[in-house]
Amino acid sequence: MKERYEPEDLEELVAYMESCGIRFSSKRFEQNNRYAIMGSKTSVRILEDARDGINGIVLFCHKDKEDLNRINARYHKEVFPNSEATRPYKISITEDELDGVIKLLLENGENL
Repeated sequence: MKERYEPEDLEELVAYMESCGIRFSSKRFEQNNRYAIMGSKTSVRILEDARDGINGIVLFCHKDKEDLNRINARYHKEVFPNSEATRPYKISITEDELDGVIKLLLENGENL
């Protein structure tokens, strides 16, 4: 794993996560529709000024909770509801937590 990384935008974040071994099944970098979906169906976004106040690096976790449970076992993050049925949970992570979260995401074989 590399030194602590501070992403400037989603494209950079996704490239960094890929360089660490995360596989993405879908990426969308349009101006008003920016997200990337990992193999496990958990997605990642970088949000600023979100209506609900949940900003920064945000993971929208798949309904099976596999990624969510792993991350929460270590970081005890507050879980927020998300209106999308496939990814009904969202958590915000800090840049300091990013490398540790990537390691946890790599424990899910769907993300390799």
